Amino acid sequence: MENSKNILDIKESVLKKSWVIKPHDENQIISIKDKYKIPDLIVRILMNRGVHSDNIEYFLNPTLKHSMPDPYVLIDMNKACKRIKQAIVNNEKIGIIGDYDVDGAVSTSVLYKYLNSLNNVVLTHIPDRIKEGYGPSVDSINMFIEKGVTLLISVDCGTSSNDIFESVESNIDIIVLDHHQPSESLPDVYAVVNPNRLDDSSGLGFLCASGVVFLTLVALNRILREDKYFNKIKEPDLLNCLQLIAMATITDVVPLVGLNRAFVYQGLKLINKNMNEGLKAIVDNSSIYGDISAYHFGYIFGPRINAGGRIGKSDLGLNLLNADNPDDACSIAFKLNELNLERQKLEREYLNEAIVCYESKDSDNDTGIVFVFSKNWHPGVIGIIASRLVEKYNKPALVMTYSTASKAYTGSGRSIKGFDLGKAVKEAYENNLLVKGGGHEMAAGFTVEEDKLSKLENFFNELIYNDINEIKEKNKSTAIDSILVASGASVSLVEWINKLEPYGNSFRSPKFIFLSHKISFIKIVGDGHLKLTISSFDEKTIEAMAFRAVATPLGDALLSSEYKKIHLIGKLNINEWNGRKAVQLIIEDIAYP
Repeated sequence: MENSKNILDIKESVLKKSWVIKPHDENQIISIKDKYKIPDLIVRILMNRGVHSDNIEYFLNPTLKHSMPDPYVLIDMNKACKRIKQAIVNNEKIGIIGDYDVDGAVSTSVLYKYLNSLNNVVLTHIPDRIKEGYGPSVDSINMFIEKGVTLLISVDCGTSSNDIFESVESNIDIIVLDHHQPSESLPDVYAVVNPNRLDDSSGLGFLCASGVVFLTLVALNRILREDKYFNKIKEPDLLNCLQLIAMATITDVVPLVGLNRAFVYQGLKLINKNMNEGLKAIVDNSSIYGDISAYHFGYIFGPRINAGGRIGKSDLGLNLLNADNPDDACSIAFKLNELNLERQKLEREYLNEAIVCYESKDSDNDTGIVFVFSKNWHPGVIGIIASRLVEKYNKPALVMTYSTASKAYTGSGRSIKGFDLGKAVKEAYENNLLVKGGGHEMAAGFTVEEDKLSKLENFFNELIYNDINEIKEKNKSTAIDSILVASGASVSLVEWINKLEPYGNSFRSPKFIFLSHKISFIKIVGDGHLKLTISSFDEKTIEAMAFRAVATPLGDALLSSEYKKIHLIGKLNINEWNGRKAVQLIIEDIAYP
């Protein structure tokens, strides 16, 4: 890591990482601290992420006004909005087809509610993961046509559906609002609004599909307002949907920069004032206390909304977000919670099988990627398994399961910093190794025939081989923001840290090192977690957790280090229970003095 230095010469931790901290000009830190009246530690966190002094004001309060581009910088935006306006004015039936993840559900819900509020007849469809697979199908489009739909809008999918759209024998107009990496040729439809089009120079490729939909509605609102359409009907309040846009931005793990940062920041402010009825039902089912944070989007709301599309009924997440009746919302939220528990059970089972599958290969596992498949895994869980394998092996992971419907393997991949998985999948498709595929830098989905599995594995390993040393270098070190002791980790400090939210892709959560602290208490809790109490030299303590640590190198090291002094690194959060707030350290790695 450039201009960084090893902490205490710790060149390798239990997880075989070096810990580095970036030095700064102390005079500059004092100057910024005095100018903005913020703590020294907060200045260091911002500087470690490349935030310059003239941008600090924005990072403390990111606004849509400051971040919002003209929506028409996106290619086809003007064309798409004029066609949607025509459908609104002429009372055409409009169809929306979306993906079965959170981004797809949010994109569909936001667009549906907007159009429905203008008294349009709007039909929606979320494809069944197993029966239909990802994105539009000929059958689903024909279903819309049979119901009289003349304008179909495909959200969070459709960019790579060239063959599907070409097979439709109808003059139905199709608009794609998406963000996934396209192939060189776009589908031959009415309009494709996608900031990742090869010919798009908007610089908005970091948006998720929900962000693209929001910009589309901003542009559409402008057209309708200019045409005096809202003289006869109430203009929709687009700010109401920001809480959902914020959730999709977090769960789709897109970079939290620019407009995305403003979406999440403003969405969190709104959700704590006037929460969506469906999200409120999840809160009631999850015993959440205090204000909603980005953490809740990623780890409470997201997994439950996703659960329907993963192992249940694909449109449950959309139905929850669209629910206006509290009783209906509560019923759906309960079903999703049950499905999420079932998903967690499958995840544990399949992850163990995937680890055995990978580690039992006739190699020393010094491959560039983790490549595993089975005929028995549920397709709704393989993406999560891929994420867990990335965490374990610090390598891109591709996980596949067999689909009897398509007579091929459905795959899901997750990547690490330095390897563009979406680009790699695109190249594999262009080399005729995939039936179909798409994605972005850190995640991708694809379909591969059984007789091409070996060739596909070799292709990815060869692709990553050229950059493997650079990729390993980028991922072997852990950046630390500061050194702390238990007594210094106060609630007020963590509240200051939380003011910089949202954290995520491209704006990582702060990490701290606690030097020579002793484990004074440790026990296994829940599903393989470790609960600890950490003591400093002056006997001050801080509570800690190591999630999913049992039977891992980290967990083994912690369990064998009770009453011993160790160095720990991790993130800080506030654990709130029955009105009591306490700081908690989430342990990520340890090293020995």
